[in-house]
Amino acid sequence: MKRIDTHKSGQAGFALIEVIVCILIFSIGILAVARLGVESTRGDTMAGKLSEGAIAVQDQIERMLSMPYGDDMLKDKNGDGTTGLDKEGAEADHIRTTDDGVHVVSWNVADMIDPATGDSFNFKRIRVIVESNSPGGAKKTTYDYIRGQLTEGT
Repeated sequence: MKRIDTHKSGQAGFALIEVIVCILIFSIGILAVARLGVESTRGDTMAGKLSEGAIAVQDQIERMLSMPYGDDMLKDKNGDGTTGLDKEGAEADHIRTTDDGVHVVSWNVADMIDPATGDSFNFKRIRVIVESNSPGGAKKTTYDYIRGQLTEGT
């Protein structure tokens, strides 16, 4: 009896299953890169909103530095001193919303007083809190600075 050889020698190429597996792996990689692009854009947007919030705070601080020391905007409206520095929104001493409506800027003022004598040090501690209401979620940033009275009335 004669044997028939069904195996071809020198067979070259890929099997269909190998091609399908390669396409599947390549597709997963492309989807991961696409997702990375979306997340990168989201991160850039969030960073931009935080930068805008920092600019809003800097603008508010510059406004307060140009005001006279005794201006109403630099007074502790509710008289809670340093215990009220963390209040925000309607509970804060002062509040304003930026022109674009995205950021709410609150600030609280506390006169620095000598605990032994009750005399003023002629310094005010001011805490500015900015809340960014963006689609990615609300972000809050806090800035502290001290405003001194350089001369009488300023």
